[in-house]
Amino acid sequence: MGNGAFGFAQRRQGSLCFRLSLAKAGLFAYFYQVQVEISDLALNGLTVTTDEARLSIALGLFQDGKATLGQSARVAGISVTDFMKELGRRHIPMNYGPDDFQDDLKTLEHLPA
Repeated sequence: MGNGAFGFAQRRQGSLCFRLSLAKAGLFAYFYQVQVEISDLALNGLTVTTDEARLSIALGLFQDGKATLGQSARVAGISVTDFMKELGRRHIPMNYGPDDFQDDLKTLEHLPA
């Protein structure tokens, strides 16, 4: 069963909006989106760009084991190589094993060409 994940973040007037879309293919295929909107009041005093927010979400998903390396890179909107460099810069271990590799191969099989 393959999984795909991608996301984006954008700044709206008065808030920062994140949308994460997930697709799962297999016996039953489905697609769903999660949208999180954070008000400027909650972000009071923070100077975070949408790209930084996307990267932070992707890093958190990866560290928590919720997303593979490839999925996390797509959520962050960067290449796998750049995501790996970011992991290294932040001293976050990759823990990328054979199961992760197989998951990423399955994900690639279900992505549009």
